[in-house]
Amino acid sequence: MKLVSEEIPTLVKKLRGKKVKVVIATDNMDSFTRWTAPALNLKPIFDEILSSHELKVTKSAFGKNGESLFFKDYFRKNNIKPQETVLIDDGEDKENRLGRLGIDYRRIKALGLVAALKRLTRNPACRKAC
Repeated sequence: MKLVSEEIPTLVKKLRGKKVKVVIATDNMDSFTRWTAPALNLKPIFDEILSSHELKVTKSAFGKNGESLFFKDYFRKNNIKPQETVLIDDGEDKENRLGRLGIDYRRIKALGLVAALKRLTRNPACRKAC
């Protein structure tokens, strides 16, 4: 196992140094938190790892009031509003539901992650495409 790029830890460290929380949010099976995260030593790099396996919901799950069931506890615990977040993801925000919550949803291909993180390190307050 290896990261998409060896630059990832340095870019994440730069963002965290600017008081930006950097979280992995994955719809992966239990294998990610059981084997991938420990093998790549991800826990010290990121502020948190949110896993659909542990949360028992996927990123595309929403409650009756339209709230994100995947992110709601993390947002509440950290006093974060969806409008203060950027989600870089290789999946599709079907029906733009995360976007309607105010999350700046940036769909990328895996190799686009480095470029997206570099843009955020230049300006973490940037909303939408910068």
